[in-house]
Parts: sequence; C-alpha cells; structure tokens
Amino acid sequence: MFQKNLSKQSIVHQLGPVISVFEEKIIPSQVELLNNNHYAENYAWMYSFEKRLKYRIEELLGHKFTYNQERILFGAGGAVSEGMSNGFAHGHKKDKELPFTIWVSVSQKGLGFAITDSGAGFDFDEVYTSFKRGESFYNVAGNGFPLLHNSKEFFACFQKHGTQLCLLCPLSAVGP
Repeated sequence: MFQKNLSKQSIVHQLGPVISVFEEKIIPSQVELLNNNHYAENYAWMYSFEKRLKYRIEELLGHKFTYNQERILFGAGGAVSEGMSNGFAHGHKKDKELPFTIWVSVSQKGLGFAITDSGAGFDFDEVYTSFKRGESFYNVAGNGFPLLHNSKEFFACFQKHGTQLCLLCPLSAVGP
C-alpha cells in the first residue's frame, strides 16, 4: 500500500538494526545474462539482475527467502520487479543504455529498496487520482501501480517527482 513520506532514511530507521545498506548502478545493456531466463527478451537483463540481488540479500540474511517472500519481491508481480520494469518501460522508454540505481537496506526485520530511474518522472497525485476513479492512468500496461496500491505485504512511496520508488517490506508481514 502507498505510504506518504517513505524514504531511505525512514526505511533504515524502521528496519534498525540494519545488517547492510548498499547501492548499485545498473545499465541494462551491460548486465551479464544468466541461462534459464524466462523473461521477455527486452527484460532479460532484469531476470539476471534480480537473481544476483536475491542471492546477495539471502547471503546477508544468512538464510534463503521463503517461497512467499521471494514471490512478493521478485518475478512476475514482485514489488522490486515491477518497480524496475515500470522505470524501464515508462521512465526509460525501454532504452537499455539509461542507468538505474537500486539502493537496498537489509535487516532481520525486513528489506528496503529505492529504485531510481533516469526518466522525466510523473505526477503521483494525478496518476493516483485517475487510478482511484477507475480511469486509464497509463496508455500501456501499468500493472505495478495497482500492485503497489493493493499490497498488504509492503509499503511503497514515489519520491523525486516519480523517478524513485521506495519500498519497505517487513518480513513478518510475509508468511511462509
């Protein structure tokens, strides 16, 4: 669900004590692709990046994600995947040369993410108002917005004029 004023600082505060905080720059065309990729060709970079990110977080936590935790975060309908996909499709117009940054905060209490794209951004209030009225809020797709709005497993907030999506996923909110 959407939460006002969710930021990197508030995520770290809510997750404390934090095990690790890191940030990575991603240029889709430069991501080394993994085998067994089930994503569409234009999104193959995302599959590979997500897998490596998942393994890094699991190593920091000292355990693997449960099925539900992984499903909530990664893959079709996962919050992190939808955030990156929306930035790539809407913010970058699928330009594989434009960079993203992904900031991650890891704690035994949960995970925090800030996915920042290089696009022009959007007016959250305008899109949210259209969404609540049942109007079309994007010409194509727009799966991420309803996912973020309807979730009970994580909190989301768009910052920096819609170019940054902050996510807070308390691990206790996601069952086994």
